[in-house]
Parts: sequence; C-alpha cells; structure tokens
Amino acid sequence: MNNVSCQKLVNSILGELVVSTKTSGGYLYILVSSDVVLRCMSILATNTETLFASLTDCFAVNYSSVQQYHEIYYQLHSYKLDKTIFIVTTIQMGETAQSATILFSNANWYEREIFEKNGINFAKHPNLTNILET
Repeated sequence: MNNVSCQKLVNSILGELVVSTKTSGGYLYILVSSDVVLRCMSILATNTETLFASLTDCFAVNYSSVQQYHEIYYQLHSYKLDKTIFIVTTIQMGETAQSATILFSNANWYEREIFEKNGINFAKHPNLTNILET
C-alpha cells in the first residue's frame, strides 16, 4: 500500500480526529491532538481494514529552545497492510501525556525513556521511573 492510499484509508476511518497528514522519507505522519491520541491508535489497531496493532517505536522531540512544546511520535506497523505509519501529537511544556501502555505493553519502556530524557509525565503509567540510576 502506498502513502496516498494509506492516507485516504486512515482519513476515512478517523475522520475529524485527524488534524493533518504529511509524508516524509517514505512514511506517513498523522497529526492528532493529545486528547484523542489513544482513541486514534485504538481505532487503527482494532479496525479490520488497518490493524496497526504493533507499536514499534515511540519517541519525543523537544522544541523548548524555539517554542515551548514537545512532539511525541508513535510508530505503528500493520502486518496486514505491510505498512508503517507515525501518529504524532503535540503537548505543551509541563503538560502530562496519556500513557499508551493500556494499548501496547511495550510502551512502558519507551515512555520511561521519554520521561527520563525529556521530563514528560505520562498519566496512568504503571511504573514511571528512571531506567538508569544516576
């Protein structure tokens, strides 16, 4: 499936929940607001047309030196479509993000790493502690 077809499919499923989409480096990026990010990932993971049920990476980009926000990227893969996409959300400095551990157990480690490196708190995370001891 190419990015254009995937973009149309995702937009038809998520509808007004999508803020914007773009392609870069061969990947599709879907921007959603932070209050619906879990809902969007749940829909895409369970929808029989998409089955983006594997979280393969999660990371944050800190834009504090330019503007006061972070972007959190959730990399999802669909074995059914043989396609990888990124769900992207923005949170302001000091805000708490929603933990994706309720959907993907491996988000535990990724979110702990983001917490340690970027200081982002994740609501309802089961063990939000530093990975490395100082």
